[in-house]
Amino acid sequence: MVPFIAIGVLSEVGDLRRFKGIDHLGSYIGLVPSLHSSGTKTFTKGITTRSKHLLRSYLIEGAWNCARKDPELMQYYQERRGTDYKKIIIKIASKTLNRMYSVLKRGEPFKLREPIL
Repeated sequence: MVPFIAIGVLSEVGDLRRFKGIDHLGSYIGLVPSLHSSGTKTFTKGITTRSKHLLRSYLIEGAWNCARKDPELMQYYQERRGTDYKKIIIKIASKTLNRMYSVLKRGEPFKLREPIL
């Protein structure tokens, strides 16, 4: 399942290195919070509605797999399990996107790390 998600993301985005940074890529896909400001107050409202819906759904589906199979992300999910699971999965999707971007930017293979206990 995960290789298909990676292929889908890469075919939709193309070369990830064309983005200036991970923030630009996250904004392009729609994994960033929506901000609303009025005067001196700023509110966050969850993820932005402007997005590449297909890409975001690929990453969210991949995040569910990562939460089950990746030791580090599994621990992250387990530690926050009592809270809103949708927010946790969005955060895991964002972490997965960060990993993908880092691997392609550096040109080094990804290595699984054991969780810190």
